[in-house]
Amino acid sequence: MLGGALVAIGAGLTGCSANPLTVESTGTAPAAAGHTPATTLVVVTDPAASSIPATTAAASTTTEGVVFPFGNFGEPIDVGPLEEVLADIDAAVKLYVPNARAWLVHYPPEHVDAAKGVYQEVLHEGLDLGILALYQKCTHLGCRVPECAQSGQFECPCHGSKYTGYGEKLPEGPAPRGLDLIPVRLAGGHVVLDSRLIVQGPPIGTDVTGWEPLGPGCVNIPNGP
Repeated sequence: MLGGALVAIGAGLTGCSANPLTVESTGTAPAAAGHTPATTLVVVTDPAASSIPATTAAASTTTEGVVFPFGNFGEPIDVGPLEEVLADIDAAVKLYVPNARAWLVHYPPEHVDAAKGVYQEVLHEGLDLGILALYQKCTHLGCRVPECAQSGQFECPCHGSKYTGYGEKLPEGPAPRGLDLIPVRLAGGHVVLDSRLIVQGPPIGTDVTGWEPLGPGCVNIPNGP
């Protein structure tokens, strides 16, 4: 068992509290040739979750940058048809999925090949689709990390950790890595977030896209714990 991950993964929308899901480590995933070993794959299991569904019976709805699909955290969640999901992400810049406790961002296609050398293989299908699903919890102590619209970054209000718009860790703040991720799959033409799996984020220093903030940040805690 990966004790530290139990708090970060098992918590609710805010704070750090355990939930009934079982969390276990599967060890270190193999790295692509010529790259450092990938980070540990952490699996959130739900006894009720089985194979990824082709589609769900009812469509999701989207309102002001938030999509409300059917499904619960800890199981596969159908967000909707690929083209509609991409359009919703682009309209919102960052699309929030409460059921998955995740932000969806449109990953730039010109950086996909480089990203595959950094991100674990279980995330590559999502990269090919142009979608990353960023788990909402700060990798420091598990606070919910909101988007800062003026900088385009994710900025933790608790202790000042900052992440690029693609979840990679910036120098500010004590978080030990980038935001963790949820695998994205395509099933029956629909985007499915497999929230049974939480994959540890990229190490500090990862900057695949050459990130530049859009403007000033929202959080200024220069010496967070």
